[in-house]
Amino acid sequence: MPCLPKVACPGGIDSPCALGYQGRRCGMCANEHSRALDSSCVPCPPISERIPKYLVAALLASAFLANLMMKGIVWGQSASSIVLIDSVQVT
Repeated sequence: MPCLPKVACPGGIDSPCALGYQGRRCGMCANEHSRALDSSCVPCPPISERIPKYLVAALLASAFLANLMMKGIVWGQSASSIVLIDSVQVT
């Protein structure tokens, strides 16, 4: 079987993997590389570029979940159906 993508094994199946590839038939991305849309392995961006993106994604997800909880969708009820008991008298 050939390497997929073909650029992963520039000298053929028995040759060393190209930069960014590793494993059987050079089918895995090496450390600090990730799979691109065209199935090639590309270098990961530096951590200084990734952290802000992760923070923005986490903040957006938190805001979305908070919005759902405020509307009661997460709990299967609407906010207007929640009844709070102020005090109970027992005689």
